[in-house]
Amino acid sequence: MERALKEHIHNIHSVVINNGINVSFFEKAVPIDICKEIGVTSDCKFVAMVARFSYMKDYKTLIRALLRLDNNVHLLCIGDGPFLNDNKDYAHAMGIGSRVHFLGLRKDVPNLLQGSDVIVLSSEHEGFSISMLEAMSCKKPFIGSNVPGIGDLVRDVALLFEFQDDEGLALCINKVLGDKTLYQNVAERCHSFAKQYDINAVAQKYMCLYKSL
Repeated sequence: MERALKEHIHNIHSVVINNGINVSFFEKAVPIDICKEIGVTSDCKFVAMVARFSYMKDYKTLIRALLRLDNNVHLLCIGDGPFLNDNKDYAHAMGIGSRVHFLGLRKDVPNLLQGSDVIVLSSEHEGFSISMLEAMSCKKPFIGSNVPGIGDLVRDVALLFEFQDDEGLALCINKVLGDKTLYQNVAERCHSFAKQYDINAVAQKYMCLYKSL
């Protein structure tokens, strides 16, 4: 956005302050017992994605990735949108309808994320993703598509896969689920990144900017 502004208004001085979130609201959320809610055994693992069901969010790559994961790995799709039924049909057509859970719009998203094991965002592109920050605030490993708005921000923080590469995504998920040390390291890096955009830190940046004028 800053680059686009400078292309239209030359010699302008600008300062970028990204949006912030209440990190503690997510990091302190009480996990939901997802196994009990959806009726699966306690050895199941959960990969969650919170996004609108639209083309650019690309749930289908995540659904295909599930085919490459162990049968005890389930997918939680949290959101609504025009492509919801299309994705439901796709999951059933892939033969994994029983492992893909469409939870709709929820008021307890922080609790669902805390009850999950891995959080994914498989978008075609993003701005400055608030849902990414929310996921990272839960101190869970975050895996994102290597696209503008994700890859350029968290390349050295999260795990990345190429857009629509279900094999690469499955590999990332398997890596963190199969390696406790890597799981913890990625989760801690993600949490530290999110804390930079806590609402209090962002408010302080605004105060500093006002005082400098």
